[in-house]
Amino acid sequence: MSVVGTVPFDSKVSGCGDFTLLNQFDAIEKPPSVSHEAAAASVGAGLAAYTAIHYLGHVTAGDTVLVIDGASPLGCLTIQTAQSWGAKVLSTYRTLSERQFLESLKPSVAQLIELTQRTNILTSSVMEETGGIGVDCIVDKGVRQFTSEEDKDLMGERNLWSIPHKHDIISCLGFSGKWITSQPNLQLDPPDSQQLFLRGASVCYLFPPAWTLMRSQHGRYQHILRDLMDRLDSGEFKYNDVLSVHLDKAPDTLLQKDLDSTKSIVIIP
Repeated sequence: MSVVGTVPFDSKVSGCGDFTLLNQFDAIEKPPSVSHEAAAASVGAGLAAYTAIHYLGHVTAGDTVLVIDGASPLGCLTIQTAQSWGAKVLSTYRTLSERQFLESLKPSVAQLIELTQRTNILTSSVMEETGGIGVDCIVDKGVRQFTSEEDKDLMGERNLWSIPHKHDIISCLGFSGKWITSQPNLQLDPPDSQQLFLRGASVCYLFPPAWTLMRSQHGRYQHILRDLMDRLDSGEFKYNDVLSVHLDKAPDTLLQKDLDSTKSIVIIP
């Protein structure tokens, strides 16, 4: 029997090896039609997508969701999860290949917003699409936080032009909107807090490994994995193309500047 799961952060055994040890509550049986590479590429991103859309964002039918970097493995599954809940989805992209990948998704994304050094029209595009109301939920992969040139250089944010600024994210939120962020060191200044307060909005932090650190939540955690694998098995969810890399070549591969951002990288021991 083949299984799929995630190694908890507090595990004494590494997951990058020929063998590992898992608690029975940290894994489920893998459907035969889902390959090992596809399961490995989807389990982490799928867990994050379900956590963001259902457990943190409480997205329901009719909501509007903005997914930053939708062509990434996390973004792709987040888009499909939100659409399966009946939400309207907007997404950003950086390159032509990312746009083409997002256009291939079915059902289609409501609007694709270019987010590059050449153009940054995130807020205006979102407001135009929503009639000035804003979105109900935003899922990011990190944000820029500083505006002064000195702070940008100090924090290494000068070349992160494809990542939206926190002010743009907040400006896109509608009434009672939820901002789901993966930025662990997010700093909210008083003006930022005031903008969130006036919108009745909230900020949630996305950290999927927390599921395996809370034993009381194992039932929900297994439900997420089962539902994810069932949807992959039935073809309802599409996963990104998988790039399998041997452990010895992983550092060089991950440091490549021209690495295809639409591919899921699976490291094989």
